Amino acid sequence: MEPPYKNILNEIENLLSQKTVSNVPQIIAQAQALYEKAIDYHLEAHKLVIALQLFMIRWKLLNGLDEGVESLLMQIIKQSQNKEYLTLEADAWMLLCSLYQTLENAPKCIDYSNKAYKLYNNLGLNDKKCQSLTIMATMESKLGYYEQALEHFFMAYDCTDISANPQNTSKPMLFYNIVGILIMQKRYDLAAEELKKFEHYYYNKNFSSPLQKFWFYLTKIAYNNELKNFDKSLEFCQTAFATFEDSPKLSIFIPSIHYYYSEATAALNQFELSFDSVLKILDYAEKQNALEFYLRGYYVLAKIFMSSDSEKSRKHFWAHPSLSKFNGNLANLIEEIKHISKGLNIPVQQFLVYELFIDYYEQTKNYQEAFKYSQQLRNLESDVYNIQKNDLIFRLQEDFNTKQKEQEIQFQQKMLTKQKQINLNLERFAHTASHDMREPLRMISNFAQLLNNEQFPVNEKEKKEFLDYIVSSSQQLTKLIRDLLKYSTMCLNTEETKEISLKQILDIILLNLKDNISKKNAQIDIPTNLPKLHAQASLLIQLFQNIFHNAIKFVDTSKPVQVHFQIKQKGTELIYMIKDNGIGIEAQHLEEIFTPFSRLHSKKNYPGSGIGLASCKKVVQFYGGEIWVESILDQGSTFYFTLPQCNPSW
Repeated sequence: MEPPYKNILNEIENLLSQKTVSNVPQIIAQAQALYEKAIDYHLEAHKLVIALQLFMIRWKLLNGLDEGVESLLMQIIKQSQNKEYLTLEADAWMLLCSLYQTLENAPKCIDYSNKAYKLYNNLGLNDKKCQSLTIMATMESKLGYYEQALEHFFMAYDCTDISANPQNTSKPMLFYNIVGILIMQKRYDLAAEELKKFEHYYYNKNFSSPLQKFWFYLTKIAYNNELKNFDKSLEFCQTAFATFEDSPKLSIFIPSIHYYYSEATAALNQFELSFDSVLKILDYAEKQNALEFYLRGYYVLAKIFMSSDSEKSRKHFWAHPSLSKFNGNLANLIEEIKHISKGLNIPVQQFLVYELFIDYYEQTKNYQEAFKYSQQLRNLESDVYNIQKNDLIFRLQEDFNTKQKEQEIQFQQKMLTKQKQINLNLERFAHTASHDMREPLRMISNFAQLLNNEQFPVNEKEKKEFLDYIVSSSQQLTKLIRDLLKYSTMCLNTEETKEISLKQILDIILLNLKDNISKKNAQIDIPTNLPKLHAQASLLIQLFQNIFHNAIKFVDTSKPVQVHFQIKQKGTELIYMIKDNGIGIEAQHLEEIFTPFSRLHSKKNYPGSGIGLASCKKVVQFYGGEIWVESILDQGSTFYFTLPQCNPSW
């Protein structure tokens, strides 16, 4: 016959096997009754009874019942050490860690999670290792120990196997934290790389769990907010709200999205939307007594009051019942933010708070306080970013110095190659320019000498003819000098770079070329859907007008002129194409035509200084692009160019 206590242990084992609990008070009462029965049989040191205590503590902590928990856990740890119940000891340390995480005591939380991690590592429990490392890294990042936090997040990532459980949310959450820390460190290039990995991972693993999707969206939102891509951030926020807001399981995470949403809408001066989200953050903070969310909500609220120009809107916001304690006074709100931030003492939040105080005191012309918080911000930065003065920093510095030297060598080699090309171009330019200028000068000199030759006097008719040649050559030389000056200074003007419609530019060009178009009866095809460009209008006009002018000019008189303009997208780049049905260009001249004063035809048939396409190339290069031409003799040419630095938008 089995001893009576065997039934109690069996009941405890059955209770511990429950993964989900619907009625927490009932299950805790049931566990407490079993525990008391076990005590009657002096089973308090039994492994299952200790596990039962941890079970009760876990559910109490989840429901905010933490009174007396710390001393009880310390007692359990001592019992477990004596009995060498390593798993139970590790679980007890983790519960202590959870307690201090709730209490926002980061140093103790880091210490206890580290103790738990070492035990789980010895036991080979990967899921538990991941859990302890994640909490440790989260607290380290709050204290500004970014390098340690990154190391522990990556360690947690390596010991998480999602293939065993496709619904596992650890990896998506770790991606969010890793990207978040890189953003805090202003290492945006690495953050972008990790985000790209996350996107690849997200789409390849076909995440179906709502929480997995949530972490993906939250990462995208945080990244875009930090880079001030607020429109993009709002798109992801709206998608997240539509997907998750009605999900009870995700209700505790939604305030985080509201924080980013309120921050983005405030930055875009959409204060009503921002205020609505702030109220939801504060409502959550009140229900959960979450000081960090009070701080977040009040921070954005202060930003709204400091940025809004509408007195009516400010009065409307202050009138809300949840803000009654501030009596419509921004100074009272600032004092509350000071009080909360002092209690939390989280460096990550302090950065934002100090920047807010500096803005507030500058706005209220209290420069002494602004200076005080400016000093505190500098001190905080010094504390946070100099905390990790260890081998890692020196190694990073050494790597940086090595890379910097390599980059300097590459840069010098690149500049040397570029300088050689510039010198070669200048040499060609000087040779061509001097040749083109000598011709009209020689004409002027020759005819002036003929007029001045007393041995062979000229009659009135010849005199008029010679003077006409001199005037014509002088005009040609003047135009040449003017074009040369224009070419030399065309990208040096101080005209404002602004967003301008390409349609507006082309309308100006068609008006300028109206006579040429009419004379040649030219048909110009231009698409209706054209982008806007960030550029100097005068440079765009020179670029497009020169190519359109040539397309109309270099056409056999027996043909009707046809010019087609197109824009094609190749990846993220736009390629502009202007096609004509003109006389074409021989293959050996396709590059030559972009050099200054280059002419393939006589001035009599096609007049001009030969500087138009060289100017086009200069404008294109000014905007970081390339220009080239494809042509078939007697059939026409197509000019292609790109303008990547004009940041096109549709």
